[in-house]
Amino acid sequence: MKRMLLAFLLFCGLALVSSLAAGQVSGSGVPILGSTQGATGIGACGAATGYTNTDTITISAQGSLGADLPNNWVTYFAGNALLKSTGNGGQLLSSGTDVVFCTANNGTGTIIPYYFVPNSWSATTGAGEWYFQAPCIKKSSTCLAYLYTGKSSAVDLSCGPSGTNNCKTTLFASKYLRAYDFGGVSGGTLSFTDETTNAASPTNHGAISAAGEINNATNYTGGSSQWTDTGSTLGALTNFSIETWFNAVQPAGSQVISPMGDLDNGGTVGIYMIGIGTGGASCTNGTCMGFGYKTSGSNYWQGWCNINNLNPTGWHHMVGSHTGGSSNFTFYLDGVTCSVTAGGGATGSPVDPSTSSITFALGRLASFSSPFYYSGSLDVTRVMNFAMTADEALFDNLNQSSPTSTYTVSTP
Repeated sequence: MKRMLLAFLLFCGLALVSSLAAGQVSGSGVPILGSTQGATGIGACGAATGYTNTDTITISAQGSLGADLPNNWVTYFAGNALLKSTGNGGQLLSSGTDVVFCTANNGTGTIIPYYFVPNSWSATTGAGEWYFQAPCIKKSSTCLAYLYTGKSSAVDLSCGPSGTNNCKTTLFASKYLRAYDFGGVSGGTLSFTDETTNAASPTNHGAISAAGEINNATNYTGGSSQWTDTGSTLGALTNFSIETWFNAVQPAGSQVISPMGDLDNGGTVGIYMIGIGTGGASCTNGTCMGFGYKTSGSNYWQGWCNINNLNPTGWHHMVGSHTGGSSNFTFYLDGVTCSVTAGGGATGSPVDPSTSSITFALGRLASFSSPFYYSGSLDVTRVMNFAMTADEALFDNLNQSSPTSTYTVSTP
């Protein structure tokens, strides 16, 4: 079994939480009622009183997509020079908390569910880390949302722990079962946030904060047995996706086991994502990426795709997607579909995994005679109870790696 695990692994299982909701707005800025994923927003924009500025977010037409994305897709917002502090020529007065996302610019719309990652804002550049439900993401046309900014002693109206609207149930809701952000000073103490309502108290075993692809990341040194116990369990699943940004250490040797997650149920592997590796029985044609899970009894399934053209250094975006009740499993690496073939001595077929309540952790695989530990860093990591499409994986890769290629910010 060890020979089948190459480079690093992400393990996960999914558990149902509450329903998704958000307001929408057309390309002309007129509020639209209803949503494919829930109701309208979390409160009237009139609740955001005392804000001195209104800016426009124009979500660009995404010509590389095959079709429009679902309304209210969770989108990364990286800030803008307009969001510097007033002392630096910008609009903000309250350390990044005085930013509210709305469906209209006149106080009549609804607050769009959003989340501000604590301490991510830079007063001198206006950069920060926010996530919001984009009212729409279109292949051939633009879409608008609005920012209310500039209020001293502002109350955080986002989905963060202090958010007065407690809108975690509407941002990362029933379709997002874990959504991990990492913070702290690079090289120092790691802070660990689950943006969903499933948040539990984590126990960190030596992992530290590091510079990430999006903002901060968690860093593991495999030889030092570093890992993070999220303090939560995940249940059985049918449709599911796993998404992460990784920057793996590539030690010498053709076959190095570097897991980046853990699904362990009494020594039985539930689900594991296999990142980059070379050599070994499971990857005979160069560099591969794979995925595996237990199907029933002692049966398991593994799928692999060749990624020989991948630059092994630097940050990469990885998504694994499975459609429940079928043999459909798909990998997306840096927004590109990677064709999957069965391999690695797998038995059974890629039907739904056989899992129940399983401990979820990052950085360790404890399901064998001795644990395996991941060497490298992880940034935003999510587990979902739906099968991501090629368009969704492509947009997340573009939006998170080059956010200003997916939207612009302007004053009216």
